[in-house]
Amino acid sequence: MNSMKKRVALLIVLVLCMSFCTQVLAVSGTAGGQNGQIIITQAVKGAEYKAYRLFDLKYNSQTQSHSYTVAAAWKPFVEQDAISGTNGYLQATPIGDQIYITWKKQGTEEEQTAFAAEFAKLALAYARNPENHITPDEIAVGTVNQESCTAQFDNLAYGYYLVDTSVGSLCMLDSTNPNFTAADKSTAPKLQKNVKEGQVWGKTNDGSIGDTIEFKASITVGKGAENYVLKDKMGKAFDFVELTHITRKSGTNPQEVTIENPQNKNYSVRQDADSTFVVQFTNEYLKTLSPGDTLTVYYKGVLNEQAEIRTQETANNKNKAWLQYGHSAQVLMSAPSETHTQTWDFKIHKYTMNAQKEQPLAGATFSLHQGSETGEVMNFTKTDTAGTYRVCTRTQHSTEHEHITELTTGEDGNLHIQGLDSGVYYLEETKAPEGYNKLKDPVKIQIGTKGEINQQTANNGNITVNIENKFGSELPSTGGTGTVLFYVGGTVLVIFAGVMLVLKKRCDRKKEK
Repeated sequence: MNSMKKRVALLIVLVLCMSFCTQVLAVSGTAGGQNGQIIITQAVKGAEYKAYRLFDLKYNSQTQSHSYTVAAAWKPFVEQDAISGTNGYLQATPIGDQIYITWKKQGTEEEQTAFAAEFAKLALAYARNPENHITPDEIAVGTVNQESCTAQFDNLAYGYYLVDTSVGSLCMLDSTNPNFTAADKSTAPKLQKNVKEGQVWGKTNDGSIGDTIEFKASITVGKGAENYVLKDKMGKAFDFVELTHITRKSGTNPQEVTIENPQNKNYSVRQDADSTFVVQFTNEYLKTLSPGDTLTVYYKGVLNEQAEIRTQETANNKNKAWLQYGHSAQVLMSAPSETHTQTWDFKIHKYTMNAQKEQPLAGATFSLHQGSETGEVMNFTKTDTAGTYRVCTRTQHSTEHEHITELTTGEDGNLHIQGLDSGVYYLEETKAPEGYNKLKDPVKIQIGTKGEINQQTANNGNITVNIENKFGSELPSTGGTGTVLFYVGGTVLVIFAGVMLVLKKRCDRKKEK
């Protein structure tokens, strides 16, 4: 009678364990048989599932009795004092060359459930320790079916199994039939990366070369979180500045709270060959999290002179993050999450009208003010393309190239200005070409958030602002040929008047005679 109660207690414990997270399950039948099957539904895509047979099982269907004996590889585990000692979980009875197992630890239903979970975790830790040389049954290694999201183990020897998953979560399962189907209670973490535009976080933004860009990568924690490693790869367009802080947000506390990290107790930061930086969370800290909690990593980078201008296709201005997780040799990886930073440009064409034809003007010099007519004059450097200038910070590569604040049109009358954020700019002509009047007022240029220039679409590639210069006529001078005409004309008139006067007097004398 006492023996029957112990067997029943063991089965009750196994059933109660189904709500926990290492999969321990009994596949019943004759030890050494090859008819058992385990099917895990709702499996995590890409996860690997391994089944370890702790105990052999003989089952009498007529009396519904179970007889468990320890599998050879697990005898050292069972013989530990924590497992079968005075305060252990199992009653291990050696008979001949076998060790028979019954469940010993007693308590309330809740206590039994907790005891079973503790036992499963100890068994899992033992299996994962390479010094114990525990390997899964060769025929009991399953990989997720990508279509149906199941992991299936066929032709298993009957026994009591510990099923482990590379996701890192643990689930207790039980069965008294040869075929067992159960849902995996594990969940994979999720990653979402964003970039800041103004005060709004999203997938895209824009900026000037030299601007500091803010990023964040948010991890939604899954069940059984283990070995979370966040990796970030900045494109050539960015210089990494710093990781500013990491926060945690939970259901009980929806506000973000900065994670303190004394002596790297909760996480560590490093670099490796395939990423700009790596954040690795400790398993001790991950155990304090609940499914659905959010870990957010905040960091900054500077948009540099290698940024691609006005493009959607290149990966150069993209910033990519991904998450590695799980505990097995088959490390799982989330899908990459990317952001894209744009930087803009515009062209100017300086010309005059001559005989109703457009004539380009070389030698016009401009400076560019940001924000207002009297705003800060922007700083540029020449590129390898004639007439093309790119924004440059005053401290950036100060010894490698000339820093320019005045830009001069070439023989074609053109200028190309690159590396600008969206916003308002004023182009001031500081020197006009020889013989031409300087512009009275600066030219306003507005770049939209999609790169449009002065509210006109840039989809057709037309980003040119045309600027006309007018020339003045030559003024007359007292010593020029213009006054000679007046002198000659005046002399002719005086002579003509004198002749007419003499002729008139002669006529008058003849009449008197």
